[in-house]
Amino acid sequence: MKNNILANTIVFKLNEKTALSFKFQSSLKELICCEKAIILLEDFQKKSIIIGSEDSVIIDLQMLSRILVEIFKHPNRMKVAADEDIGIVWQEILLGRREKEPVVISEGIETWQGLNFLLWRNKDINASWLYLDQNNNITFKVTPLYQGIFDESEQNEIPCFFDEFLKSYHPIAELILSYEQAQQWLKQANEVVEIIQQNIHGKSQSFTN
Repeated sequence: MKNNILANTIVFKLNEKTALSFKFQSSLKELICCEKAIILLEDFQKKSIIIGSEDSVIIDLQMLSRILVEIFKHPNRMKVAADEDIGIVWQEILLGRREKEPVVISEGIETWQGLNFLLWRNKDINASWLYLDQNNNITFKVTPLYQGIFDESEQNEIPCFFDEFLKSYHPIAELILSYEQAQQWLKQANEVVEIIQQNIHGKSQSFTN
């Protein structure tokens, strides 16, 4: 894992040209649960887009770990229908244009099954997904969001403009992750989470001493 950590950055390679980078302010030895990271999708030509900035580093990494574990243990639950774009389906559900089917029960609440594949969200700009396609390929996908989709004050204005948004809609990125690479991601994410938890424990110990 050391080769994938630079100063204040953790890198998860997708392939020889593309990687996910978690960038944060503290050093890894000082990183604690509440610190947020900016997650970038980057390539070797120095192009990058922000795909996550909402949650803390540990929550982002735990989400990545959880989805990967589900893919390995319960592949049939983690497949997306071949004829639908998950990014479009989610936004149509949010707008009430379609039923949230299939549904799963989580803590007594019915939720759309597709949210099991939602990895991160960058405000109302884009969403990242991790799932299996119909050929059992582990797929990492970034989809654009209609601006204002989560703003209740604009809900009445969204439907007419959303149709225009769909006319030019296309995924920002759609990449296949090898099973070997996915195992490495899982190992790396768990190792960093463990380090953060040790940092938290160390700080709590110092306060009690």
